[in-house]
This record gives sequence, C-alpha cells and structure tokens, in this order.
Amino acid sequence: MNLKRDYKSFDFVLLILVCIAILYSLIILGSISHNLVDVNKTFLKQQITAVVGILILLAAAFIDYHFICKFYIPIYFVNLALSIAVFAIPNEASLNTNTTRWINVFGFSLQPSEFTKIFMLIFLAVLIDKKKETINEFKTLLMIISLTLIPFFLVLRQPALSASLVLMMLFVTIIFNAGISYKYVLAAMALIIPTISLVFYELISGKKMLLNFLIEKNIIESYQLNRIKLFIEKNPEVDEYVQTFNSVNAIGSGGLFGKGLYNGTVTKYGYISNNENDFIMSAIGEELGFVGCIIAIALLMLIIIKCLLIAKKANTTLGKFLIMGVVGILAFQVFANVAVATDLIPNTGMPFPFISSGGSSLMVNMAMIGLVINVGMEKTKSIFEG
Repeated sequence: MNLKRDYKSFDFVLLILVCIAILYSLIILGSISHNLVDVNKTFLKQQITAVVGILILLAAAFIDYHFICKFYIPIYFVNLALSIAVFAIPNEASLNTNTTRWINVFGFSLQPSEFTKIFMLIFLAVLIDKKKETINEFKTLLMIISLTLIPFFLVLRQPALSASLVLMMLFVTIIFNAGISYKYVLAAMALIIPTISLVFYELISGKKMLLNFLIEKNIIESYQLNRIKLFIEKNPEVDEYVQTFNSVNAIGSGGLFGKGLYNGTVTKYGYISNNENDFIMSAIGEELGFVGCIIAIALLMLIIIKCLLIAKKANTTLGKFLIMGVVGILAFQVFANVAVATDLIPNTGMPFPFISSGGSSLMVNMAMIGLVINVGMEKTKSIFEG
C-alpha cells in the first residue's frame, strides 16, 4: 500500500478538545490549591507540564509513527530498565509514600509506570500487528502474554496497581481488535471470574487460603486486599475508608451546580487526600456540581469518540491498533477514576486523563494523542502520485 502524509489533515478538533480539558483541569486545580502551599506547588508544576505536553503532542504527531515503531524492541527494554530503576534509585516522593514509583531525572520526579503505558502501547501494537496472521496460535499468544506479564509484574511490585490494570486493559483492547478467537476469551473468563468471586468470598468469610497464597507470592499487597475489604464493609469509622466516604459526601454536597470555585470545604481543607489527582472528581463535584462532573466526563468522551473516528479511517492495522490502545487506556482510566470517587469500585488510585494533576500522566496522555493525530494524517496515494 502506497501511503503519504497529509499535514493538512492535522486534526485541530482533537487538539482543541484536549486543550479545553487541560484548561478545565487548571481551573479546578487553581481553585483547590488556593491557600494550600503543597497543592499550589503541584498547580504550578501542572501549568509547566501542560506547555511541555503540547510540545510532546506535536512531536508525536509530526514524527512518522512508522519510524517511531521501528524501535519497538529498544522501547520495550527501555521500559524494563525504567521499571527496574525505581527499585534501585531512591526518590523523595517514593520515600514519602512508602513505595518505589518515582525516579529523579534531571531534577524532575518522573513516574515510570505512567510511561510504561505508552511504551507498551507501541510495543504491543507493533508486535501484534506483525503476528496478527497467527494470533490464534497458542505459541504466538503465549509469547505475547509472557512479554506483557514481565512489565506488568514489575509495575505491580512498585506497587502501582492502577497502572498494572491499565496494562491489562491495553493488552485486551489490542488483542481483541486483532481478531482473537472467542475460545481464548471464554477460557480467560472461566479463570478470572471464579478467582475474583473466591477473593470476595474469602474477604467476607474470613477464610484466606487463596489470599494468603497471593500475598506470599507477592502477587498482591495486603493493603490492596484491605481496600477491597473496606469497599465491601463501607465503614466510615475506619480511617482508611474516610477518604472515599468524604469523596462521596463532597460530590453529593455540590448538588446540581456546586458551591462555586474556591468555595469547596471538604476537598479544599485536607479532608480528602489526593483530591487533586485520584479524587479530582470530588473537587469538581463539590465546587461545580453534577454539571461540572458531566462536563469533565463529556470532554473525555468527545476525545475518545474523535479517536474512534480516526481509527475507523486508519489505513494500516498498526495505526488502528495504536489508536484503539489509546482508546482503551483513556476509557478505562475515566471509568475507574469516577467509579472510585463515587465508591462504585475499591480505591485503585487512578488519575482522570488530562484533568488530574500529575506531570508524568499528562505527558504520556499528550504523547498518545499525538500518535492518534499522526495516524490520522496518513493517507493513501493515488495512482497518479509518485
């Protein structure tokens, strides 16, 4: 297939939607950071990152994605190196949170688990594109799963459960679009559904045969199981559940139109930790109400729909896989963030794309949108063109 790049097809609509989402984020972060020094520093960093993010988006859009994807194997090993580096290089943010999620790069604190998303997006899109003709052969599928599980467990050990879940969603999205046989889907469901059911049963009954095994093998942390237990019990008197309890109250107190910017109390004065990130919806709900929450969700839905429209016109399966991977990542993060803030699922610490604070997350999201625009500028040459 003869392809060309039509720079006149640059999708300004998608760029504008992303910029509106970032502006909306800065308005909210500016409001909740009022009179809070630590959060105010985060707000200033987010402004700088937004500018850098635009540059990253443009770079990802104008450097031919085929050229970028040629390096999918080095990208995979860079990803592994960064995922291992967090365990070897001490970082203040990691020490403060008793985790190993951040590393210092040129004076900036970066979260490798966020960059794993785009690294694995590129790697899996290229690998599955190359293997799409044999995708339903067991040895091919086993190879792809094995290469996915290595970074998955490295991220899970940091621990960064939310990022590891995103990797699984990314894998499922691309492999599904590659035409995987339903026999594998049914086999996976036959394994996953009973396992999840057994975990919930053991948490409720107090029996911990499977849970003890998962903890002993470092597959899951005890505090992560505790979050599931708290989600089941919903006891507001337990300190670990207060964050979620206050989030629901903050959203409910906002009503239809909210209390107004700078007028929030639950979210602004420290009743909810990470309200500028994982619980950003509690701040939006309290200050801008139900309407404000709908605006945030609608913006992301429009971005996702625009990505899907570009994917529909993609001229290569590689381009389609890249965009569908982006869609899977964004959609899953939106769902998980809103569901956690409203107590529909256990707390997983998932940022809301483009809205939550977080430099690493924003830069990765901007790079992914750049790739989507990149694919959209690729056109088929006519027979009259050289």
